[in-house]
Amino acid sequence: MSRHAARVLLVMIVLQAVHAAEEFALEFWNAFPPMRAIYGSDSALGRALFIVFHVCLLGFGAWCYAQVRRSTAHARTAMTVWVLIQCGTVVAHLIWMALDPGFQPGLITLPLFVVTIAAGMAALKRGRA
Repeated sequence: MSRHAARVLLVMIVLQAVHAAEEFALEFWNAFPPMRAIYGSDSALGRALFIVFHVCLLGFGAWCYAQVRRSTAHARTAMTVWVLIQCGTVVAHLIWMALDPGFQPGLITLPLFVVTIAAGMAALKRGRA
């Protein structure tokens, strides 16, 4: 994959980190029904699960970036998986918004995902040529 693809992926990962920071600041774990179902009334546990999940996700993002940057045999798969992760984030937020209209943590940065998803898909397409 190209250096351009690596830069696009890096922007996608940074956006995911900013999105996570937004959700953390707005206590996503107290607002998102599936998370509340997991940890019940223990908000501290929800916060800890949120942190662990996002540290793992960003660590996986770093691994994906390394694959794309080095143009390894896994580069295309890593880029595709990251695009799918961002698509899943958008879909999850849209479903949540449809079921529970109003402001939810993560909606401020969510529109930026559309731009990075498009850029990621374009980088994948360009890498195929």
